[in-house]
Amino acid sequence: MKRHFLRWIALAAPLQAVLCVAQITPHPWVSVGPRGDVGTFDTQGRVRSIQIVPSGRDFKLFVGGSSGGLWRAFGSQGPVWANLGRNLPNPSVAAFAVHPSNADDILVGTGDWQHYDLGDGLYHTDDGGATWSKVPFVLSTHCFQILYPDPGNPNLILAATDIGLLRTTSGVNGPWVPRLTGTVTDLVPHPTNPAILYCAVMGSGVWRTLDGGASWQSMNPSSPAFVAANVGLAALAICRSAPDNLVFVYETRNTGIVSNIWVTATAGQNWGAVTVPTSPHPEGPGQAQHALSVAILPTNPNTIYLGANELWVSYNRGREWQVVPKVIDRHQDHTRLLFSPVTGDDTLWICSDGGVFQWRLTSGQSTSWNGPANGLTSLNLMQHADMDAIRDLRVVGNQDTGGAASTTGGGQWTGFGCCDIYAVAITGDRSSFFEVESYWSINAEGSVVARAFGSSSEEDKSYPGNPLQPVLFYNRFEDRVYSLTQNNATLVARYVSGTSWVPVLQLPAGTSALTGDRLNGQTLFAWGSAPGVLTVLKNNGGNWVVARSSPIGTNQIQSVFASTERVGESWALIQGPPVVLHTTDDWQTWDTNASGNLDALRGSAGLWALAVMPFNPRVMFVTTDKGVFATENGGASWQPFQDQLPVVQIRRLRYVVDAHHTGQDKLVAATYGRGTFERLIPRPPLVYVDQRNFKLFPDGTFEHPFPILNQGLATTPPGGMLALNGMTTYAAPAVLSQRLTLTAYEAPARLGR
Repeated sequence: MKRHFLRWIALAAPLQAVLCVAQITPHPWVSVGPRGDVGTFDTQGRVRSIQIVPSGRDFKLFVGGSSGGLWRAFGSQGPVWANLGRNLPNPSVAAFAVHPSNADDILVGTGDWQHYDLGDGLYHTDDGGATWSKVPFVLSTHCFQILYPDPGNPNLILAATDIGLLRTTSGVNGPWVPRLTGTVTDLVPHPTNPAILYCAVMGSGVWRTLDGGASWQSMNPSSPAFVAANVGLAALAICRSAPDNLVFVYETRNTGIVSNIWVTATAGQNWGAVTVPTSPHPEGPGQAQHALSVAILPTNPNTIYLGANELWVSYNRGREWQVVPKVIDRHQDHTRLLFSPVTGDDTLWICSDGGVFQWRLTSGQSTSWNGPANGLTSLNLMQHADMDAIRDLRVVGNQDTGGAASTTGGGQWTGFGCCDIYAVAITGDRSSFFEVESYWSINAEGSVVARAFGSSSEEDKSYPGNPLQPVLFYNRFEDRVYSLTQNNATLVARYVSGTSWVPVLQLPAGTSALTGDRLNGQTLFAWGSAPGVLTVLKNNGGNWVVARSSPIGTNQIQSVFASTERVGESWALIQGPPVVLHTTDDWQTWDTNASGNLDALRGSAGLWALAVMPFNPRVMFVTTDKGVFATENGGASWQPFQDQLPVVQIRRLRYVVDAHHTGQDKLVAATYGRGTFERLIPRPPLVYVDQRNFKLFPDGTFEHPFPILNQGLATTPPGGMLALNGMTTYAAPAVLSQRLTLTAYEAPARLGR
């Protein structure tokens, strides 16, 4: 073996950090879940739309995710799903319509009311989702609620949208003509006469058409108790066997509270008010603003099902209500309830924020159609995520379905908790390599819980008397967790192994986000509702003080990312128009050179997260509402980084260095609607050394660096990089037996003999 001789003098010149050449490679993104049934009651993400069509003796079940695309399953195969939305340019399938005579011909309306208001019109496929085309559409919509093609004349299509009831008689390409104004939240057809339909409109109530949507007449209750202006999100149902019977339910506008349920047996000529369930209240605080549904048993107009935060049933036309047990109603926030003639009058399909479930009314439990944990579907709406290179730990926090954790890099997941998880953080006992890491989470109510990986038990870590914000930062140098109080933006902290939170510092009003440096634990960054205002905190002898609190831009700060190599270096994402800011002095000064062509590329998509390649800051990645972009030249120019990644909002992004030192780094994206994806980023292997580390069994990772230079030299593969913490001098050998790149982090390193 060829030897490379290095001659040293004591306290040689400082070893400065050098760039390691690494290029973005063509490896595709790979879905790593969680998939199918993971979590409480076998739930998944928000299913917003559903349609069932016959297929010979079988049937095809189509579902649309709030931000998870379009999926299809065959009834005979059960919950085995095909992804029809892989190439769909917008992930939000709140409404869709399958052609009455061709199940490969599908029209999709994008945008989910008050949940994913990022719709951009209509898309059409005639080859089962292999290709999609944008429908020419001159009207500006953000949300579609229902698409309905006339079964006898598929060129006649009605659309319930946030700008009105739209109609075309010329097929999907229109022209589309408004027939009603206002936000149309539901549309139901007469079961035997396609010319008759009913719709519900915010602020104006119930309308009926007798001519296929060409003209409409108001059909509101005549009671003084009915106030049309109070109608918010509303739902309608019609009885298949007795179509003069309808139910009209709505939340009082802008409150989310279901306060009125009306029934008619005269096709809307006369309405009567019925009891609203009150114990417990069906919608929860504000929930009915985005999730409300109703259905009538096809064979009996007296049996009504109401879905909001709970699922309720009345067997006497609304006089009395019963809560449907959770073994049937697997989740909350019900978006659609469907009795399909294809699957029988005794089967109710339940769509909710937890997925899709089939309930045969004679059964005491429902069947999940989300698929097995090793299946294909992944509709989880991830709001937060944390990753650790050591032992491939992953933790995600989902919208309304709890969280999930993996110790196999996403190979297998275990669900935990329920409802919204707004923040997660991996912590652990840093005293030994064989530590039992834990992960902490904060839910929508501000409750903090800690769990050990591999354990189902949890420990309450809530802050007494004042809920915490949905932010959580773990300082690995102090074994401390930091958070913010919701009411007064106080920075609070506690040791992972401690028993109480301690108020640390009062921050500016509106502060709601927090992160910190990853090198020495001496800096925290906080921001919130004040446009562009960034607060920098410094650790001054154990006390945190505000070093600066002033704008770094004119628009909202979305995220801050701190360097793993240079003290004082970090990046910030500023929302619309997007700007990537860069500083090397903790935001005393900064530049905007990293923004490049990002504004032109991202279109209307907002920015979410940023990641930087270790020891090569010219390679960066940003996430948007519609995917990932990458740069290899420090942000001078950006390019799409989407290979096999669905078009979807990505809330969290992490660059995870290969802990096995083979150079197989990963970029991990937590999406809001399609679960977690990872992409291989091959680069020279990276090994860390830090003489300050006294932990047992160091492994050469950033979290557990080797304390001795010779250990790092022995572990670094040929062609790899050896990174030395620059706070000390290292005793170096006179001879190196392999090619490698020496670099330093935190400060210049010194070598001596």
